[in-house]
Amino acid sequence: MNLTLCISTLGTGGAERVAVLLCNRWAALGHRVTLVTLDHGETLAYPLCPQVRRVALHGGFPPGKQGLRKLLHRPLGLWHLRRLLVRTSPDVVISFMDLTNLIVLLVTLGSSLPVVVAERNDPARRILPRPLAAARRLLYPRAAAVVVQTRRVRGWFERFLQSRLLTVIENPLPHRDDRGSSDAGEPGLDLQHPAVVAMGRLTPQKGFDLLLEAFAEVRAEPRPHLYLLGSGPLREALEHQAERLGLVGRVHFLGTVRNPGAILRKADLFVLSSRYEGFPNALCEAMACGLPVVSADCPCGPAELIEPEKNGLLVPPGSSAALCLAMERLLGDPGLARRLGREAERIVERLSLERIAEEWLTLFTAIAAAGRTAQQA
Repeated sequence: MNLTLCISTLGTGGAERVAVLLCNRWAALGHRVTLVTLDHGETLAYPLCPQVRRVALHGGFPPGKQGLRKLLHRPLGLWHLRRLLVRTSPDVVISFMDLTNLIVLLVTLGSSLPVVVAERNDPARRILPRPLAAARRLLYPRAAAVVVQTRRVRGWFERFLQSRLLTVIENPLPHRDDRGSSDAGEPGLDLQHPAVVAMGRLTPQKGFDLLLEAFAEVRAEPRPHLYLLGSGPLREALEHQAERLGLVGRVHFLGTVRNPGAILRKADLFVLSSRYEGFPNALCEAMACGLPVVSADCPCGPAELIEPEKNGLLVPPGSSAALCLAMERLLGDPGLARRLGREAERIVERLSLERIAEEWLTLFTAIAAAGRTAQQA
C-alpha cells in the first residue's frame, strides 16, 4: 500500500513521536511510506528508518504563523503540497493535528485522494479561532475517516460528524528498546530515592504548577525528590515556583530526555498532573515501565487507561491537595505501589506498536476497498 502521512514538524511531542513510530512500522511491513512535513525539514527528534521517504515541503509554512494566517500565509506552499500529493497518488493520505488536517483537506479538494485526519488533542479544550472551527465543520465531513484517540473525543465529534466517519485508535507504545532499557547517555540517572517522576512539555496544559504545590506538601520520610522531564516556555516560572516553595535541591529539571525509559525504570512513582490531554503518552510509557502511577482524572484519556485501585490512582483534576494525598499514600505503602505497578505494566499488550499499526492498516484497507467499489459503480 502507498501511504503518505502529513504533519507540521518532527520536533519533540507526542503526535510527532507517534507519526514516526507508525511510519517506521508500516515501512517495515513492506508498505511504501512517505512522511511529509510542512516545515523546512531541519528538525527530527525521533529516529526515522531509511525505508521511509521524508519530504520537507518546499515553500513551507513558517512555524511562527498561527491559525488562519498559517493556513493561508503562503499559497505557494498549498500549491506545492497539492502537487506532491496528486503526483505521488497515495492510496491513503493521513494527516496529523488539527491545522495540518485543514490544510490537507483543503489542498485535496476536487481530487479523488482519500484523506484520513487524526485529531491529537481534546477539541473541547483546545479551542480553535472561529474561522478555523467553521472550516473544521465544513471540511472534516469530506474526510474518508476521522481518527480520534478516546471515546470521549469521539462523542464530541459526533455532534457534527456521522458516526461512520469516526474511529477510535489509541496511541502505540514504542518497543521496549526504544522506551529505554539502558542507562546510556542520559543525565540525572543517579536518582535520589524516593524518586517521583513527571514528564511532558512545560506548558500550562500539563499542570506542573499544581504538581509543585502538591509535592511541597508531601509528608514522607525519607523526603522524596521530584524529577521533571521535558522543556517548554514555563521552565523559568516553574523554577522560581520551586524556589519559592522551598524545594531547591529536591526538584530536578532534566529538560528534554532522549531516553526517558531509562529514568522511569529507576523511579518509584509517576505523576500526571495535566489539566487536559489528547492522549496521555507519558502516562502510558510510565505504566509500561511498571511504575505505580497517580493521574489527574482530566479529559481525555486517563480514565480510559486507569482502573482505580487496580493499575493506578485517579484524583480530581486541578486539585493539588488530592495529588498530595495520593503521592503520600503510595510512597507510604510499598506493597500497594508494587501491586499497582505490576498491573500497570499490562498496558504493553493493549498498546503494542504491532497491534495499533495493524488497526490503522485495517482502516486503510477498508477505505481503499470502498474507493474501488465506488469507481466500479
